[in-house]
Amino acid sequence: DHPWLKPVCLVLFAVLLVALVVEIGYYGGVWGIPWAEVRRSVTVLIHRLVEASFYPDVVIGVGRSGSIVGATLAGNMSHRPFIALDVEHVQSAAGARRVNVLPSSFLTLVPNELNSRKVLVVFAYVERAETMEAAYTYLKSHGVEADKLCYATLFLDPKAPHKSPGFGGCIYYAAVKEISKERWRLTPWSITKDYDYR
Repeated sequence: DHPWLKPVCLVLFAVLLVALVVEIGYYGGVWGIPWAEVRRSVTVLIHRLVEASFYPDVVIGVGRSGSIVGATLAGNMSHRPFIALDVEHVQSAAGARRVNVLPSSFLTLVPNELNSRKVLVVFAYVERAETMEAAYTYLKSHGVEADKLCYATLFLDPKAPHKSPGFGGCIYYAAVKEISKERWRLTPWSITKDYDYR
C-alpha cells in the first residue's frame, strides 16, 4: 500500500544504529573517557592510598583536570582540605617546553601552612614528569617536605615514572595506559570545543 514506508523505516533504523554506536563509543570509553571510568579510577586510588596508610593532610589538584580529580578525591577521603593550582605550558621559539605552576590565593596568603603536612598532589593524567617536577619545585618553595609529599593520578603513561619520580615521595595511580590527545579531549569535563587540552 505504501511503497515509501519500507525505505523510510530502513533509514530511521540506520540513523538509530549509528546514534547507538556513537553513544557506546563515547560513553563506553572507546573514544572518550566517561564519568564511570573516572569514578572507578578514583575508587581505585582511594583504596591504594588506604592500603598504603597514606592519609594526606592536604590534597592539591594541579591543572584543571587534576583539580577536578583532586577535589573528588579530597571529598571522598573524609573531606580533606583541598587546594587547586593551575599550570601554564610555555614553549620557546627554539621548541623547548617549560611548565610553570601558578600560585593560588591560599599559598600566596599563608605559605607556611603546608610546613610539615602530608601532601597529596593530584593529576588526572601524567604523560611526562615535567609537570610533577614543576609542582614539586613550587611546593618545596612553600615549605612542603619531600618525604611528606606523594602524587596520585588516574592514568599514568607507560613512559612516565612508575615509582618515586625523584622529586618527592611515592606515586599512586589507578591505571597505566597511553591516552591520545584526541581521546583526552573527550573527558566528561570538556563540554565545549573550547576546552584547552595541554
